[in-house]
Amino acid sequence: MMPAVTALIPTRNRPDCVERLVESIRAQEFGEEIEIVVVDDGSVPPIQIDNVKLIRNETGLGACVARNRGFAAARGEFILLLDDDTQFAEPTTLRRAVELARQHGDFGAVGFRQLMSNGVPHDCQPAPSEENCETAYFFGYGVLLRRAAIQQTKGFEESFGYGYEEQDLCLQLHQAGWRVMYAPQLKLLHHNDPRGRNWTRIHRLISRNAIRSILLRFPILLVVPCAVLKWLSFFVESRRRGKVDWSGSFQMLFDTLKFVPYALRNRCPMPARTLARYSRLKSSPLPIPAYPVAHPAC
Repeated sequence: MMPAVTALIPTRNRPDCVERLVESIRAQEFGEEIEIVVVDDGSVPPIQIDNVKLIRNETGLGACVARNRGFAAARGEFILLLDDDTQFAEPTTLRRAVELARQHGDFGAVGFRQLMSNGVPHDCQPAPSEENCETAYFFGYGVLLRRAAIQQTKGFEESFGYGYEEQDLCLQLHQAGWRVMYAPQLKLLHHNDPRGRNWTRIHRLISRNAIRSILLRFPILLVVPCAVLKWLSFFVESRRRGKVDWSGSFQMLFDTLKFVPYALRNRCPMPARTLARYSRLKSSPLPIPAYPVAHPAC
């Protein structure tokens, strides 16, 4: 029988974090079957953990590849995507998340609230709201995805490696007619383990991949102006952080030119009206009505 939820944990060189998270999942008061899939993206030594479905990449292929391998292996009605350095803040979170997703069948994703290790809300959330709302995107630290919705996308764009992959996947979900929810009462502790994090590199990858997403998803007339604007915003943001990242700026420009042939072969542009609605939701999330709605594909 199909499990209700597949908990998907991509990881690299953080065995202690994975063990803490798996324990947190197993402690949930859920009442239905949970399948746990751990994708080890080239850890040295390899991750060893009992009673989970363990998938291993012999070398590190990046978060997007690891997550897509987990998607392919998942059997659940829902896929619970979690960063390996998170854990549930409350024992009923998963049950409430699944109930919420089942009540609102037109939503392909339900994003969780991010708390720091001390329980204080993080500054970075999918939307500035204290109530359930429809928003443009989720963040990959914690989200409940409807597997039927993911199957209508191409999954995470593997050329990204890491950075901006959630926003790009959400563009695909919106294009397929699905909506994205942020549910701030569903809370996750995010320890933000520093191992493997280089913030200069992360800022570069996020901006680089935002430009790649523009090349892949935006209508042709908007590609050049939006890509240039994103490149300039990276320049301005690096200056705001204290020092202009000249090296990153020119590297991004060169990388974008190299990426153009791939983008031309793999473009799947979304309609301008869908992009406009996505942009409105980024700035103005919509309250979610109490009544349930079924997605036409269900």
